[in-house]
Amino acid sequence: MALERSAPTLQRRRERLEDVDYPTPELEKVLGKTLGVPLFQEQAMRVAIECAGFTPGEADMLRKSMATFKFTGGVSKFRDKLIAGMIARGYERDFAERTFKQLEGFGSYGFPESHAASFALVAYASAWLKCWHPDVFCAALLNSQPMGFYAPAQIVRDALEHGVEIRPLCINPSRWDCALEALDTDDGRMAVRLGLRMAKGLANALPPALSPRVPITRSRRWTICGGAPAFRSPP
Repeated sequence: MALERSAPTLQRRRERLEDVDYPTPELEKVLGKTLGVPLFQEQAMRVAIECAGFTPGEADMLRKSMATFKFTGGVSKFRDKLIAGMIARGYERDFAERTFKQLEGFGSYGFPESHAASFALVAYASAWLKCWHPDVFCAALLNSQPMGFYAPAQIVRDALEHGVEIRPLCINPSRWDCALEALDTDDGRMAVRLGLRMAKGLANALPPALSPRVPITRSRRWTICGGAPAFRSPP
């Protein structure tokens, strides 16, 4: 995941279209496994410590500045110290300046290494689930709202476009969460029944009042709906 989010430099080096340059053994030790391109936050800190003489505390401040660069632009205050430190340790000025530019752009794609690995695993598993079980994927996302990325309407529309049957919220068959209902098909697909959580204004304290074994009669329906803002009597 971090590899795909990085600059094109790494892609060219992986395909051997661009040479990898390690001016010193220290830099190769830090960036060797990523072909000279800093991908992970730990690498950025080690470059600052081993190649520019930063203390661990200063390197951590640099890491924090890179993580918030788009909001604060705070990386620039480390420019002179990093470049001067690298020159003092035998690096050419041009190389030191290119290294700083790489670190400066790091905030747009940089991960901690452990985060990158776990994020990639989740992304791979999610892609597999969406491809082979779009009904399950849709129901799970709807039940995980709010997530901050896609609105429920977008998730439902995407599921419809991928052949998932979406059944509307209904006070008798619907539970609080969205659920899967059997279809009379041979491919194992299921329909997604929208849950009561999709109704704006219903609190999650409501489900105990909804027994799945008791049909919702007209009088009971009004008792339940009386808890929703749209059905409350004006004061």
